[in-house]
Amino acid sequence: SPSALLRSVEVMAVDDLHQVPSLIEPRRAWLQTVGVATSPERLLELAASLGQVGVTRVCALGSMTAPQAGWHHDGRFSLLDLVRIVEVDATALVQSDAFAPYRD
Repeated sequence: SPSALLRSVEVMAVDDLHQVPSLIEPRRAWLQTVGVATSPERLLELAASLGQVGVTRVCALGSMTAPQAGWHHDGRFSLLDLVRIVEVDATALVQSDAFAPYRD
């Protein structure tokens, strides 16, 4: 079975999901991902509250070790560290028509 290595799981019972952010806030320096099992109506509100205390990824229980390709690790897009983006502004494209060889 998979090892937790230096990771840990702490299970805390709460009467209301609004209690969760204050319970995990002291662990914000070490916490990245939170697995949740809640209704769609409560998910976005809970995710916003978790984000305010440092959580950068909210996923379904059991999905924490299988993020999608290209996901943002610790709130940053890791692939951006490996590439340099060059943007061609729309103004350059519009103006380039004036220099096209097919222009009369």
